[in-house]
Amino acid sequence: MISIWKILFFASVFVSSFNAKTLNSRQTNLLAVEFDQVIPPDGSSNPFSQRGFGGTWISGNEFTLTSGGLVALNIETNFNETILTSEYINGQGWRSPTFRISPDRARILVRYDQRQIFRHSTVSRFSVIVPGSTEPEFKIANGDEIQTAFFSPTGNGIAYIQDNNVYYLTTDALEVTQTITNDGVPGIIYNGVPDWVYEEEVLGGDAASWFSPNGERLAFIQFDDREVKEAIYDLYDGRQYPEEIHLRYPKVGSTNPNVILYLSNLSIGSRQALPIPTTIVTNEYVLGRVFWINDETLGAIWMNRRQNRGVLVTYDATTTVMSEIFEINEPNGWINVNTPRCDDLGRCHFINNNNNWPSIVRVDTSTKAYEYVINRNVVTLYGVTNEAVYYTAAPDDEPQNLHIYSSNDCLSCDVVGPDGNFCEYATASFSTDFSHFTMFCSGPGVQFVKIFKTEGKQELVAWEENASLRDFLQSYDLPQIKFLRMPVDGGFDASVKMQIPSHIDFDGDSTTEKYPMLVRVYAGPISVRILNTFAVGFQTYQVTKENIIYVEIDGRGTGRKGVDMMFTVNNRLGTVDVEDQIAVTKLLIERFKFIDPERVGIWGWSYGGYATAMALAKDTEMVFKCGVSVAPVTSFRFYDTIYTERYMGIDPNATNYLEGDTSTPDHIDMIGKHDFFLIHGNADDNVHYQNSMVLARALERKDIMFDQLSYPDEAHSISGSRGVQRHLYHAMDKFWKKCFKL
Repeated sequence: MISIWKILFFASVFVSSFNAKTLNSRQTNLLAVEFDQVIPPDGSSNPFSQRGFGGTWISGNEFTLTSGGLVALNIETNFNETILTSEYINGQGWRSPTFRISPDRARILVRYDQRQIFRHSTVSRFSVIVPGSTEPEFKIANGDEIQTAFFSPTGNGIAYIQDNNVYYLTTDALEVTQTITNDGVPGIIYNGVPDWVYEEEVLGGDAASWFSPNGERLAFIQFDDREVKEAIYDLYDGRQYPEEIHLRYPKVGSTNPNVILYLSNLSIGSRQALPIPTTIVTNEYVLGRVFWINDETLGAIWMNRRQNRGVLVTYDATTTVMSEIFEINEPNGWINVNTPRCDDLGRCHFINNNNNWPSIVRVDTSTKAYEYVINRNVVTLYGVTNEAVYYTAAPDDEPQNLHIYSSNDCLSCDVVGPDGNFCEYATASFSTDFSHFTMFCSGPGVQFVKIFKTEGKQELVAWEENASLRDFLQSYDLPQIKFLRMPVDGGFDASVKMQIPSHIDFDGDSTTEKYPMLVRVYAGPISVRILNTFAVGFQTYQVTKENIIYVEIDGRGTGRKGVDMMFTVNNRLGTVDVEDQIAVTKLLIERFKFIDPERVGIWGWSYGGYATAMALAKDTEMVFKCGVSVAPVTSFRFYDTIYTERYMGIDPNATNYLEGDTSTPDHIDMIGKHDFFLIHGNADDNVHYQNSMVLARALERKDIMFDQLSYPDEAHSISGSRGVQRHLYHAMDKFWKKCFKL
């Protein structure tokens, strides 16, 4: 049940509540969530996991599923077509296969034997098959590992990347491979796939090559890392001598990869470098996005190295002439680059800040005229047609919620779930022409999935209601969930989410016992932790089993609360973002008498690990008694160029970098007044192990005792095996029990 009210609290504190007990009607003798349920051992699974959709839209009204074979379902006629039987799939010897159907439906691209490289990149084997025929399976690159492969939009061609080189073949002559590039060098020169820093910080995926809509051309990026310095880490794994991993990784102020945007005419196998708008972005630039507008026009967004000035340009695909269409400037912050979505009229839409909110601007690439067509708190732009814009947006006054829109029409605001409550956090997957969509309602209750016809918001099917999970949860004592807005400096409000043991009297004074409180922090710029979504995880175990109050705080610098609040951390990471964690925690302790001020801790991972260490370093009033930093940045001089310089500038010797270092003498002294636990995997390609080693060395040199765990051969997520993950959470659980005297 959802209820909203206001209470007087210092300035004004907004409180919204989701009462999880509606799932079990406040029964007595309910069960607590156990550690082994949410961090399960080998051979077990999380019984609280939620089922989703599992489909992939392939047309305006069809999607594929891989349940009982590869099946295409027409959502309007309910006609099921079995494309590949489960017997056929199981008989091929493919390990964990995934399938892509060509746009002309003639062939299927099978990806299997996938092996992870970095966060988004993999190598796999690919095969092409013709369903329903006796034509033999065709193994791309003779069945060797390649980085990616994908159909052209017309279905008559396939591009693939192997050893950082781009290749093309046509489906009517698969055995004839056309070499587009031959200068790729693994780990050094990348064609068609990103290097480490662009994969992680710009493109957010493994794709750096794009077919034109008619399939006749291929645009791709080359990343030349020859001048990028190397980071080195060891892999142990029982070897007599550790294996050294060399990774080209640009750190603040050092040389970035040299980036060239190429265009290839596939009919002749040529490639031509496209011009760069250096008069706007200078010779030190970042290529933010590449996209096709139509068969003859390619678009790109280029930015300066600081990423606060950029320009959308177009290229004539025949002449390669460049036109500068729309400048983007953020002198008080940075550009949050996103992919433009273009309609058939050559009008491109993307998210850009306007009047303090991320809005949607429409730019006519022919006339250069522009208009802000959507002015609200936009989060994701799905796409456009000539008639409508499809996106999600958060209410200005309820940033924890999210809804789906078609232009100004809310598609999800009136949807009611199986529990009788309105959906308050919705995302979507649209069909290829936006005539249908799958809606995922992730909160406030257990997820449910529905499929709609977009016109008229007509519900076609309740696809998944997670009924068995809802029944299962009736036996469990779930936390109370409270959303608050708390005043912070600068006239802003921080968002707060509290998960509280069900027996605590939140609104009254009947609870006399005091309970420990744990603050989970991330606090990175643009990030959002306060979401009105349902999940049962490690935090639920802590609340229901150990009676720990679990709190998350989105303060200054975080997203969905206006651009002005977000840009307060510009050139100031580790300042107001961290100070708000301390200040809001202090306010909570003062307001809620059931919080034990002697048992308050903080923990975080990655940027949250940095924020934890900095919170302890700035905590002169000892608001926190203890903290856990997992895989933390400890000095932004050690982190990559593109992320860090976006928010902090390009000079690693500037004052803001020095003040944001956790290892300064004053910071070390304050960390030493708290119980501190430092955790890191040595094979972390993202936040290097160096960060924790420098902080540990500074603590040791001052004879400060602290706890430390290193995970050999583990990357940033420390999830290489189920056993390692359980070890990590057992270690943190033990630390909290000691700190909180449980």
